[in-house]
Amino acid sequence: MTIDFHDAAGKYLATIGTADVTYKTNGYITLNASGKTPAGTAYGIMQMYIISKVDGGSGTVYWDSASLRYGEPSLLSNSSMEKVENEQKIASSWATWKNSAELPTSSQLVQHPIDSGRDAQKVSASQLPKGNLLSIYQKVSLQPEKSVHATVRAEVESLKDARVLMTIDFHDAAGTYIATVGSTDVTNKTNGFITLNASGKTPAGTSYGVMQMYIISKVDGGSGTVYWDSATLTYK
Repeated sequence: MTIDFHDAAGKYLATIGTADVTYKTNGYITLNASGKTPAGTAYGIMQMYIISKVDGGSGTVYWDSASLRYGEPSLLSNSSMEKVENEQKIASSWATWKNSAELPTSSQLVQHPIDSGRDAQKVSASQLPKGNLLSIYQKVSLQPEKSVHATVRAEVESLKDARVLMTIDFHDAAGTYIATVGSTDVTNKTNGFITLNASGKTPAGTSYGVMQMYIISKVDGGSGTVYWDSATLTYK
């Protein structure tokens, strides 16, 4: 995905773009690009491509949830968790994961409590076996050997025999796990929103990262309810 900048006469000035995706993604992934519009810019063209590397190249891509905005660059899509489509229970561009479909969990967009804006993502889990988890996550295209910083606001309404944290898992183009950076654990009710943060450097070979926010059971029977809001992931 690129943005080409042009002046009022239509003359090309410059381009910013994402890293290439050269592999099947096995689900949606967020492509991101940020930069400064050059002096003289009158308009831009945001384009999403399939480009052949040799004769006979082919591909099929599903594009969705595009955004272009002024402001501080965030690598995430729908980082404020404001947007929801078709009355779904998970904010657009995010998804949930749990160890088994039979685990008693729930998720919904709520208007109270919130950290900012209109909505926050509520997730709840109960009777989790030891080590089992409920997470909300987003897969994001990342460049290798770049410093990154992630934050998310969380209100832990209840927590029993479980912990809450946020991580970023780094993967190569084949999907092989490389490394993780993460926040410290939250093990108590927070009585309001707090900020979880994690920083680190994307390893050599990184193609994408998965930012995840968890409830993880420490023993059999763990449970918790958490409100997530205002996530960020940026290059430093």
